[in-house]
Amino acid sequence: MKNPFYFGKEVVGEAFTDRTFEVRGLLSDIEQGLNIIIYSPRRYGKTSLIKKVLGIARERGIIVLYLDLYPITNFRDFVEIYARALSSSEPPSKLKGFINILGKLIPKLMPKVTLGPKGGAEITFDLGKIFKEKEAVLDDLLEAVHKLATRKRKPAVVVFDEFQEIAKLDEAEKLERQIRTHIQKQQNVAYIFLGSKRHLMQDMFKNKNRPLYNCGRHFPLEKISSDDFCVFINQRFAKTGININPNDIRMILKITECHPYYTQLFCHLLWDNCREQKKIFPNHITAVLSQLLREEEHSYSIIWDDLSAVQRTLVKALAADETLPLFSHAFLIKYGLNSASAVQKARRTLEKKEIIERGNGHYTISDLFLKKWIARLAHPKTDALE
Repeated sequence: MKNPFYFGKEVVGEAFTDRTFEVRGLLSDIEQGLNIIIYSPRRYGKTSLIKKVLGIARERGIIVLYLDLYPITNFRDFVEIYARALSSSEPPSKLKGFINILGKLIPKLMPKVTLGPKGGAEITFDLGKIFKEKEAVLDDLLEAVHKLATRKRKPAVVVFDEFQEIAKLDEAEKLERQIRTHIQKQQNVAYIFLGSKRHLMQDMFKNKNRPLYNCGRHFPLEKISSDDFCVFINQRFAKTGININPNDIRMILKITECHPYYTQLFCHLLWDNCREQKKIFPNHITAVLSQLLREEEHSYSIIWDDLSAVQRTLVKALAADETLPLFSHAFLIKYGLNSASAVQKARRTLEKKEIIERGNGHYTISDLFLKKWIARLAHPKTDALE
């Protein structure tokens, strides 16, 4: 029997935890041609959510382009990813006719049909000359979807996943300016910008000095509600013949704090451990938590060993209470720190290493189980549920 809980990859179908409100809202914005900025920590399910939305959008006749920008390292990567997304907006059965349209939309990239490595036909591009005509090539690409939507008399949506990665490019500011110039005039195309680094996304879209300032509606993705997660967890266990008490589900969610990734991971291990006896008890839940911390002991020890004394003090404080005012006099006295400037320096380093992140007005430790491991390290007798 297959484990009903998934983690570490895109979640589809029945394994996707209900986000009815978010799906409905995003589809409405897409159909109205509105731009949306979605940000949340990694592993909150942004990509799974947007893929579900795009699937419904396609069924409604909307032209869909999805760009994963996480691997980009230069301007050429951006152009290639965009061009490939554009060429994939039509099904393979229409490839022959679509190549003529592409040739008119992006002539400088010289699209052509070639035989792929697996024997099927695919569209390829000539990227050798893009550096001589960067702006013109980008102008063609950014107008292509708008022209295609106009030609087909259909709305369109373009999704930039991990959009904050373009900030690392040498051409970042120019690229942002060109994107802004085109998207603000396109009424039939909705643009969705996804990011997992909140501080970078907010700087790109809320900083008045940045080209993309306020170019869309901000849509911070929050954790899934405990009520929705309770229903989901109960259904997934029940479907595979495993009984679980509602109070035990609440116990799980207290541990995972309703974090989508960690909840799926925790339930995956719990299901594996209890699949034979078909019944879950509280001791099984505490055993899974201990198992997780034990399995991550080595990697967490490496992280801990690499921290300075001030950085260790800061993460220990956050493991105990994430609502603390980090730079207050009371905080410095309580944790024996010399100055607010030392805490500020430690905070910047920890954020750069993605050990901590800012959200909802305060800092948190990015890895939920690292937080629990540090709490146990600081207080060995800490209860497993804390």
